[in-house]
Amino acid sequence: MKKILLYPVLAIMTLMLVACSGSTDSPEGITKHFIESTYKGDGDALIKSLDLGKDGEDPAVQQMIAGKMNMAAQEAKKEAEKNGGLASINIKDVKYTNDEKTRATVNFTVKFKKNDTEDAGDMKTIKTDKGWKISL
Repeated sequence: MKKILLYPVLAIMTLMLVACSGSTDSPEGITKHFIESTYKGDGDALIKSLDLGKDGEDPAVQQMIAGKMNMAAQEAKKEAEKNGGLASINIKDVKYTNDEKTRATVNFTVKFKKNDTEDAGDMKTIKTDKGWKISL
């Protein structure tokens, strides 16, 4: 009887672990997701990570952004491969820029495997009704 109950409990715990890891429901989470997707060359994930506002409803704007994001993602993927791949993404600081804590700037560093190559930057994020997104 104990074994019968053990399997469903393990399955539920596994699902919870997978759902909680890599969450994009925070400024840090969406920033890491965006950076990882960028260096993997996943333009579709980049587009889903963006807050396009009202402009995002226009099919012409969607098509233009999709083209540019896919092209940028492929270039970033080549750069990451040239540097041995992505080693780590470190969130240095998160600064909320309004009292409601619906906008934040995330300071990060990205390290690559080859020659300890490092890149740093800031990402502006916004909390929307669809969760945290990258703000343009």
